[in-house]
Amino acid sequence: MVLRAKPQLILLDTQAYVHLGLNFENPKLLQLVELITAGAVELYITEVIRREVEADLNERADGLWKQCKGLAHDIERKGAAKRLKTLQAALTAITEERIRETVLRGFKDFQSRAKVKEIPIPADLVPALLNDYFGTTPPFGTGEKRKEFPDAISIYAAAAFADKKGQVVAVISDDSDIKKACARFPSLRSVAAVEDVMAEIISTRTRLKSTVENVYSFLAKPPGNLLVDIEESFRGLGFYWVGDSRGDIIEVDDVGVRSLRDATVVGVDADQAFAGVRADIKFTAEVSVESSFEWAEDYPRQRGSKRDNILNREVEVDVDLQISVDREGRVQHWKIVQVNNGSDVPIS
Repeated sequence: MVLRAKPQLILLDTQAYVHLGLNFENPKLLQLVELITAGAVELYITEVIRREVEADLNERADGLWKQCKGLAHDIERKGAAKRLKTLQAALTAITEERIRETVLRGFKDFQSRAKVKEIPIPADLVPALLNDYFGTTPPFGTGEKRKEFPDAISIYAAAAFADKKGQVVAVISDDSDIKKACARFPSLRSVAAVEDVMAEIISTRTRLKSTVENVYSFLAKPPGNLLVDIEESFRGLGFYWVGDSRGDIIEVDDVGVRSLRDATVVGVDADQAFAGVRADIKFTAEVSVESSFEWAEDYPRQRGSKRDNILNREVEVDVDLQISVDREGRVQHWKIVQVNNGSDVPIS
């Protein structure tokens, strides 16, 4: 069963990564990766956020390097027992570059697993940034926060991207100024924590799964009134001859839906699911010659002057339908989209 609802677009702010401890094996990020793999989420980043995260990771690497060197120095200075000499040698062998590479690799691996996409920075961003800066418009405030400009760049880029995409981007941040900035843009939605937006997504997917299950259940045992409606709609189509033979379709009668099959859910939204289904229809055609015929929607019936060799023949065709069903399994709309009977249907 495939759910084809549009994925939730998410932008994790630097503060959100820091809140998760810059730990890219954090269970919450692992769960986010699962939702991305399932097609429920698309994760985005800006160059500014990427550089900020890398700067924070480099700062962490510097701290780890200093701790390693400090511990190795303490072991040497205190003349520790021989068994600690091995640890001292190992700590001494660790280089600053190795620590930095290890710390940054986790972030790079996460971006790869999460299929992170970069939001481009609009070329015309500077005038809007300066206007908001001098007007102290969020995320700009008193100027005391050193990351006001980077935050503003990411917010403006995300808003421009969301407008172009025609979807809302959820910006994950607990920063009050970023929340206020998001409120200025209809295409942005502020969410305090990644677990909050994941809970919303999981709830929606559970509801959609239930809707899809209702659709399949409904199509497996459709109500009789739907089958009657399909039969009446089919009977109202226009029919005409094809091929070299001359003649006329006099009447189409005894239309019956024998089965509905090959149901496929092709789309879902919050309230309903859209499915394609094939109906096997059997009917009687009263024809004026032994030949073949096809149907054509809205095609005028052809009336011939001679009606020799009038025959009744039973014919079977399959019809493609499009149906929308709500969460309770009730049909909202349906229509015949195509009749598949080939170029000729032999009836003699």
